[in-house]
Amino acid sequence: MDPYLSCPCGSGKSFKWCCQPYYHLVEKARAQNAQGQHESALKSIQQLVEQHPKSAPALGYQAELLYVNGRPDDADDALQKAFAIDPDFPLGHWLRGLIRKDEGETIGALIQFRKAAELYDPKSNGVLAEIHAAIFDIEMRLNHPVAARASLEKAVHCDPSAEQLRTTFDSLFSIESRLPECARKAYTFRPASPARSAAWQATLPAKESTRLSEALAAFDKLTTEDHTDGAAWYNLGLVRAWMGDHPKAIVSLLCSIELDTDEASIAESGALIEVLRCGSGMEEQADYLENRIFFQLQHPEPLIALLGAWSESQRISGAESDKEAGTFSALVLEETPQLGLGVGAPVAKLGCYLFIVSNIVRLWSPNKDAVNKVADEVMRKLGPAVTAPMHEVGHCNFSDITVEAMLFPTREASIHEMAGKMGEQARNYFEEVWIQRPFKSLGGVSPVDAAAHPAYRKRLLGVVKFVEECFISSSPRVQNGNQIQIVVMYDFSRLRRQLGLAAGDLQAIAEPGSNIDTLPVAELAALDVDKLSDEQIDQAFRSALKLDARDLAGKFATHIVDRPTVADRYPYYNHLMQLAQAENDTAGVLTLLDRADKADAESNSGQRQNDISVKRGQVHATRGEVDKSYETFQSLLTRAPNDLKFYGPAIEAMLGQKKGLWALQFAEAGLAKARSQNNRDSEQYFMELASAAKKLVG
Repeated sequence: MDPYLSCPCGSGKSFKWCCQPYYHLVEKARAQNAQGQHESALKSIQQLVEQHPKSAPALGYQAELLYVNGRPDDADDALQKAFAIDPDFPLGHWLRGLIRKDEGETIGALIQFRKAAELYDPKSNGVLAEIHAAIFDIEMRLNHPVAARASLEKAVHCDPSAEQLRTTFDSLFSIESRLPECARKAYTFRPASPARSAAWQATLPAKESTRLSEALAAFDKLTTEDHTDGAAWYNLGLVRAWMGDHPKAIVSLLCSIELDTDEASIAESGALIEVLRCGSGMEEQADYLENRIFFQLQHPEPLIALLGAWSESQRISGAESDKEAGTFSALVLEETPQLGLGVGAPVAKLGCYLFIVSNIVRLWSPNKDAVNKVADEVMRKLGPAVTAPMHEVGHCNFSDITVEAMLFPTREASIHEMAGKMGEQARNYFEEVWIQRPFKSLGGVSPVDAAAHPAYRKRLLGVVKFVEECFISSSPRVQNGNQIQIVVMYDFSRLRRQLGLAAGDLQAIAEPGSNIDTLPVAELAALDVDKLSDEQIDQAFRSALKLDARDLAGKFATHIVDRPTVADRYPYYNHLMQLAQAENDTAGVLTLLDRADKADAESNSGQRQNDISVKRGQVHATRGEVDKSYETFQSLLTRAPNDLKFYGPAIEAMLGQKKGLWALQFAEAGLAKARSQNNRDSEQYFMELASAAKKLVG
C-alpha cells in the first residue's frame, strides 16, 4: 500500500504512521486464510494481537478474520476489547454492524454502520462506499426513502465507477420511479434570512465537510439561539430525516411550518412529514397502515380450487408464479356483477394483495375491512385446510396510500375503456370519503374541518400534496413513443378548491374564539376563558376532550362549574373528579361531590342527585369507608327502587370490600325488581352477582 494513503483501519492517519509496522502480519494471515489454512491464519493474527495488545486495529483485524471464519461471537469479543481501548474505532463499528446484520438485528446493524460512516476518514472512499450502501439497504427496507437516498448518493460519490449503485439509484429516485416525488426528490437546505446570515456563517461547518453530525449540531445550535428561525428548523429536520431519525425530524419540520408563510415551502415541509410518518417504527403516528393476515396451509387442494374460482369470476389480477421458488402472487379483487364474457365493468376495487410461499398464505391491504373480508372468505371456503389466521400491522408502502381511490382490471381492456370508471372512483373517494376521514397528522380532525382554521390548514397543504403525489406515482402508465406517460385519473385542483386551499390565502379563517369546536390544542389553550360565553366554554371543554387534552378540559371545567347560569354542571364536576381520581385524591373527589350536590340542588332541581349518590358510594368504598358506602347506596335505592341501573354499582362496591351479606341484600332486591319488570338481562346479571355474594357469605 502507498504509505501516505489513509490507513484501512479508518483512523484518518496515513498508513505509514498507523498500521504499516505490523500490516505484513495481517496480510500473511489473510493469505493463509485464502489458501484454506484457517487455523494457521488465526494463529498468525493471534500472534499479532499478543505483540500489540494495546492496539485497537490489531484486535479489529483479528475480529475480521474470526468473522469470515464463521465465529461471530469470538469476533464480537475481540471488538469489545478493541472498543475498550478506542470507543471510536471506525473499522470496529463497521465489523460489528456486519455481525449484527447477520444476526438479524437490523436496527443494531444500522446504528453501527452510521457510527462507522461518521468515524471513518472521509478519504477512505472504498470502504465508505460499502458502508453507505449498507445503510441504504437497511433504510430502504425500513421504508425510509429520504435517508436511503442520502446514503446511496454518498455511496455513488465515494465510488463513481460502481455501476450497480448508479443503476439502483436511477431506478429508485429518477422521474420514472414508482416512489412519489416527495419521497424520492433531492431535498436541499433552505438559505438563511438576511437577518440570520452572519450567525449561520459563524456556525455552519466548512462546505467540504460530509459528516451529517456536524450539520446536525450546527442547525441545532442555530434553532437554540433563535427559536423563530424557520429555515434553520427546516434544515435541522432535513438533516434528521437524512439520518433516519424520523420522530425528531417531524418535530423540527412542524416548527418550520408554524413559522413559515410561503405556501409552497409549507406544502413541501408537510409532504416530507407525511413521508416520514410512513416509515417503519412510526406506526403510532401514521395515518396509513398495512393490515396483514397470515394462514398456514394444511392441504393445498382447497386453495387451488378457490384460486380457480376467483380466476373464473375475474377476481384475480396481475397473477405471477415462480415454480422454482415456489411462490404465487396476485391481486384479489372485490366481487363485481358478471354479465357475460367481455360484458360489464372491466374494473373492480382491490380486496387485498395475495402472496403464497411454500405453505404460508399472506393477505394484506391498507384497508382493514377489505382484507378481513377476503380472510373471512378464505376461512369459510377452506375450513380445516388452513390454520387460524395471525394478524399483524406494519408500515404501509407508498404505492398503497391511495389504493382505495383506484380500480383494477378484471379482464383485458384498454386504458381508455377503463378511464371513465377509474376517474369516477377517484373523485368519489377523495371528495366524499377521504375528505371526511379524521387524520392523526391533522390533530384527529378531518381535512374538511382542518381547512377551517389556520394552524391545521397549514398542515393540510402538505397532506394534500403528499396524497396527490402518491396517487400520481401509482397511476397507470402507457408507452408513448420512446416515453412512458402517466395517466392521471383525477385533478387535485378540484379537491383543493373544495377545501378552500387557494394559493396565497393564509389569512385567519375566523375571529379568535369562533369555530371553537375545530381549534387545535394550542389555540384552545390560548383562549381567554373569561370572555367566552357559556356555550363557547362548553364547546372548548368538549373539544379538549375530543383532542384528548384532559388537563386542558379540566381548566375549562374549573371555570364553568363556577357559573350559576349553567344549570347542569355535573358533567364538568365529573371530569374534575376523574382527574382527582387519577391522582388518587379521593378526599378531593368527596369535596367536588359536595360542591356538585349543592350546585345541582340550587340550579338543576336536584336532577343529578342519584348520579352523585352512586359516585359518593363508590368513593367511600374505595377509601375503605364501607359503612358510609352502604348507607349511601341504601338511601339511593330507597329513593329510586325501580331504577335497575343503581343496583349494580351498589352490589359491586360491597363485593369489592368483601361484604357478602350487604352485597347479597342489594342483589336479591335487584333480582326481585328485575323479575317484576320482566327484564331478563338484568335478572341474569343480578343472579350472577347474588351467586358471588353467597360465596363470600359461605
